[in-house]
Amino acid sequence: MNMRLKTGEPESVSPSTFFNDVCPKILSAQKEICAKIGGTYGIQLFGDKGGAWTLDFATAKIGAGVAPKVDFYLEMQAADFENMMMGKLDVIGSAKDGKIRFEGNANMFNNLASVLRPAG
Repeated sequence: MNMRLKTGEPESVSPSTFFNDVCPKILSAQKEICAKIGGTYGIQLFGDKGGAWTLDFATAKIGAGVAPKVDFYLEMQAADFENMMMGKLDVIGSAKDGKIRFEGNANMFNNLASVLRPAG
C-alpha cells in the first residue's frame, strides 16, 4: 500500500484497511494524547466495505465489532467515511442531513476527529 503524506491528492483507503492497519499505528503513536482524552468509541459503517470497530483511547487499542457499551457511537455509510477521511465530506452538513449519526457527547466526536485526522 502506497500512502502519501502531505503531497498531492490523498489516496483513498478502505475502512477495513484504515481500522485494521492504519488506525492501530495512529493510536500507538498518540498513546499519551489518547490516554488523556480517554473513552471508548464504537464505529459502525454500512454498505460495501463496511464494518464495525471499537477504539479504546485509554489503552490505545482497537477491536473488531462495536462493544456492548461505548462512550460514543458513530454510524454512517462506508463510502461517506472514505470521503470524510479524504476531506471531501461536509461533516456538519452530513450530520444535519442524517448521513452521519452519533450518540454521545459531540465533544467526543471532536476528540475522535483530532486523533484520527488524516495528514494533509
